[in-house]
Amino acid sequence: MASKERLQQTAETDAVEISDATLAALELFRLRQKDDLQRDVRGLIDEFTASLSTTLSLSTGLDIFCHGANRLFAADRTSVWVHDRRARSLVLRASSDSEHLAHGVRVHASDPLATAAVAMRAHARGNSRVARRRADVQP
Repeated sequence: MASKERLQQTAETDAVEISDATLAALELFRLRQKDDLQRDVRGLIDEFTASLSTTLSLSTGLDIFCHGANRLFAADRTSVWVHDRRARSLVLRASSDSEHLAHGVRVHASDPLATAAVAMRAHARGNSRVARRRADVQP
């Protein structure tokens, strides 16, 4: 009877050690991924900065940034919106989708259907977890 209890305790101890080792490995993996992402983001920002230094063109730099962000985050489209505070609107300045950019899109900052406006207001409120939804923005 005592040996059966000892075997059960040993099995429980082994299970705890295995679960601890698994959790430690998962945490290490997460930290390595975070480091890799930060390195890649720094590289993207360096590429953007270098393009600004070379071309002195904000449009070219933002275009490079959008396409680099697409690669880095496996996105379908990346856009850069600039907040025009006087006009209380957001202006699309760059996009990896040239068709989207060609229309010169401008949306009011309080537009409840414009994804960029919703995200800006959520960020201003300190809410980093904005509900992701698709909204078509018309010029």
